[in-house]
Amino acid sequence: MIKTTCGTCAFADFDVKNGGGGLCRQAPPLAGVGWPVVTKADWCGAWLSRVVSDARRSLDERRELQELALIAKVEGLEEVPDG
Repeated sequence: MIKTTCGTCAFADFDVKNGGGGLCRQAPPLAGVGWPVVTKADWCGAWLSRVVSDARRSLDERRELQELALIAKVEGLEEVPDG
């Protein structure tokens, strides 16, 4: 079973250099403070699986490519994006 902590959350960004912590990007940054700093053991009620997030992103990208191809076809453009 996956632990529903910041360490496995799609909103947490641990790729940044932040003194060993990560940044929670679930909500917009706070004015004058920035993104909340979290550890991999922290948790909240907004946790989202990285796997689900990646699948949603892939689906959104495919839909965007399909829309671009349709627009290009309607407008008679020669180059149609692959998708």
